[in-house]
Amino acid sequence: MMKRQSGFTFIELILTMVLSAILAGIVIEMIAGPIRAYFWYTQRSLYVDMAQTSIDSIQNDLNNSLPNSLIVNSQPEKKEILFRNILYTGVWLPETNTQLPQKLLHEQQERVLFIVFPHSGDQGKLYPYTLVKTDNARIIKLQESPPDLHKPQPYYIVTSLHKYECVQESHTLERTATLNESASQTSLISNQVSDCQFSLLQGQPKALLVSFSFGQGKSRVKLTQPLYFGKSYDW
Repeated sequence: MMKRQSGFTFIELILTMVLSAILAGIVIEMIAGPIRAYFWYTQRSLYVDMAQTSIDSIQNDLNNSLPNSLIVNSQPEKKEILFRNILYTGVWLPETNTQLPQKLLHEQQERVLFIVFPHSGDQGKLYPYTLVKTDNARIIKLQESPPDLHKPQPYYIVTSLHKYECVQESHTLERTATLNESASQTSLISNQVSDCQFSLLQGQPKALLVSFSFGQGKSRVKLTQPLYFGKSYDW
């Protein structure tokens, strides 16, 4: 009497392999799904941090900016804002010599500075000046006398124009500080900017609406925030 052989048939083996592949795919998907979600969340968080850092950098500069100096370019080929930083505020006393503060002597050597009288009739006008050296100080001598100097006048010492610019070709946000007619300093704020928008906020005379987009596809992040300039000074 012949014994019956036991084992898998070819069809049963194929079915087993197919079921194993399906189960393996389900398990891999169960594992890979959370991993992809983690990397997606991490990438988006990184873009959000980049966008917030860029906005914070602009806000810090605008806090100490001269409001009347703000220029906004929002054309497709050129998206930028320009402004002047306020380095010092003081009171100009009539019939006295006004000294340049010691902390600004180095700034004056490095860059072109101007004086603005914010409460005069020509508020926002830039007054170039020269320095007259004395034994103990550097006296400010205006090249053109402003009006209303017969009474004490608040004044600001401001810089040449600074600029934040989105360069579409390189996806960068750059900050440029103009030192003088032939020199400037440019620093990179971010190299992941896919789009940016600058516009004055309607109904708010001292507010700027800034929008940044970072990344592409599902990881793309857009952050929009109003910024207020001249916050550190009563204008």
